[in-house]
Amino acid sequence: MNIPLCVKDSSVRILFTEGRDRRMMEAAIRLYNEQILTPLLYGDTRQLYEQAEAYGLSLTGIQIVDPKRFTQREDMIRRMHRQAEIAEALGLLDDAPNQKNGDDIS
Repeated sequence: MNIPLCVKDSSVRILFTEGRDRRMMEAAIRLYNEQILTPLLYGDTRQLYEQAEAYGLSLTGIQIVDPKRFTQREDMIRRMHRQAEIAEALGLLDDAPNQKNGDDIS
């Protein structure tokens, strides 16, 4: 995995919503160990630790967002929804006809 150095910033956080997936755990551990950014695994804390143990992985130092204990859940959902709307709008703009080339937009 080659991650550009411009991304290396421990104040940047990424949430792995598929927290129990081995690849997500491995990626989170690597990002944490290499101090590239702050990874967060989403899922039930107990289940994540049990799954990590079954994979032979250690989640020491990895932040976990447990939906049962996460007090800012509604705020996170609103932000994710806004970001999805923005991404959709940008996608629509990318698909829009190019007026500079004289394309008909009607």
